[in-house]
Amino acid sequence: MPPIRCSKGRDAVFDVWTRWSVALPILAVSAVAAWTYPIAAQALRTGALDRARVQSLMRGNRLRLTAIFFMLNLASYLSYALIRPATEWLAQPLVDPLSWTPGEAIIRHVIQFPFDMFWVVAWAVTMAMVMDALGAPADRSGLFPENRSR
Repeated sequence: MPPIRCSKGRDAVFDVWTRWSVALPILAVSAVAAWTYPIAAQALRTGALDRARVQSLMRGNRLRLTAIFFMLNLASYLSYALIRPATEWLAQPLVDPLSWTPGEAIIRHVIQFPFDMFWVVAWAVTMAMVMDALGAPADRSGLFPENRSR
């Protein structure tokens, strides 16, 4: 693979922007998710919006959550990048490729629906695991919970 050369001057700004144009929105969405999803999950879990409890849960964990959600968003983006050519290949013989039609939209939705449902479940499971980990008291004994009764 040849080395990537950066231009100088104004072109350098555009080179950097093109390299980061995908990662920056994913990082922004991940940071927003790390701040807002735990608040919503805690409100759903307890039935009340307890700001002090959420702040105590999140203290020192925002960067970890941003990293978790960044990896989840990146995996989602890359999986869509993999299924997009298959969607094009399956939809192309069925509809006119030069214009958007409701038939084409339906075909694309039917093809992508299982992947969309997978990511909804992946987000929900990830959020449940995060809230469970944040809500659990720290185990200082070093023992697994099933070994405590012995």
